Amino acid sequence: MKNLLRECFGFEFGLVNVMRCLLTCGVVGLSTMATAQDRISTEESQKVARKLVELLGAPADAQLTISADTDRGEGYKHGELGLLVLPDQKLSAAAIEAAKSEPVPVGQLWLKGISPVSDGIIVPVAKHRKLTVTEGDKSVDVTVCLLGARKRDGKLELVLYGQGKEPITIAAMEPDQSTSTAPIGVTVAKETEETGRIELTLAGKFKAKLFVKRAE
Repeated sequence: MKNLLRECFGFEFGLVNVMRCLLTCGVVGLSTMATAQDRISTEESQKVARKLVELLGAPADAQLTISADTDRGEGYKHGELGLLVLPDQKLSAAAIEAAKSEPVPVGQLWLKGISPVSDGIIVPVAKHRKLTVTEGDKSVDVTVCLLGARKRDGKLELVLYGQGKEPITIAAMEPDQSTSTAPIGVTVAKETEETGRIELTLAGKFKAKLFVKRAE
């Protein structure tokens, strides 16, 4: 696997090959999340992150303006599934604590082969912000969620946006005692044979849990 990734992330390969390696070689397989986590190296995630951010550009209908930090992302892969989380360049505990009803930028969540879940139900594809990487006769489909933090009824929430004005899912944010210095830390775990849990540590002070299912 390491040799394959090294070849695929070489500068002589195009964007489709980069994406195919990260996201078709593999978010962590839902049936093996707990035992077969395969974290992507910092160098590999940086290369892919730069390509993805360039691909996304600045959508006119984006609900949040996020300046993704492509140097500090975290990614996982397994089988046909993959994820990459990129923090906003200005993400901080102070910014999250100061959030009000209008969300403040947190980052981007890129997915391949899995979908966010809202209230136990998979988010419909029509609500996904999907992009297709195409080069010649090859293509890879990816989904990006824009992440924000807001305060509602005095409680902090992590909101995920796809298409449309409303969040596609919402997760409670809780205090975290982590000593992590990463703007966003990521762990993944198996829930059932078809569902998984993504746990995000935000600015070393907050945490939130997201649930996903294999895409239909």
